[in-house]
Amino acid sequence: MQQFVLLANKIKQDQALSKVSTKPILAEMASKLRKYKYTGAATTGPDASSGESTEGTPETVAANPGESASLNATLNPDGEQNVVAELKSQVLLSIKEDITSVIKAELRKALAEDFGAIKEELQSVRNEIASSREATRQEVDQVKTTVKDIENGLSFWSDEVTTIQSTVANLKKS
Repeated sequence: MQQFVLLANKIKQDQALSKVSTKPILAEMASKLRKYKYTGAATTGPDASSGESTEGTPETVAANPGESASLNATLNPDGEQNVVAELKSQVLLSIKEDITSVIKAELRKALAEDFGAIKEELQSVRNEIASSREATRQEVDQVKTTVKDIENGLSFWSDEVTTIQSTVANLKKS
């Protein structure tokens, strides 16, 4: 838009110097200048049949029912700024959503790699615990067997001690 104003000023300066009418030049520039409106589905520009811009007419701003209220309003001279501001906010929102999805995807990827490593470590710890548990069970079984052997041995010797004590008691009586 600023370029258009600068060109118009330059033409006015040239006109003052050469006394040439600026209306045809400005009309040509206006027809070549592309102005976009957000309609929710497509953009609109200058009316090709008349060479005049359709900017600011209610027909050019036909927003979908789901669009924001600022797009539903009839444009006035400041309305273009409202539409531009609305477009900027929609573009920023879209960019924000894209960035958010990219960040989420990267985090998922990084966490998936870390999760995979943690899962492997957890599995190796589980395997180690299982093998340690089996080794401990074998040792406990050996200890139980040893205790049974000692109990049997003590039972035998206990019987022997009882027999010897009876013999000693009989000898003392005689």
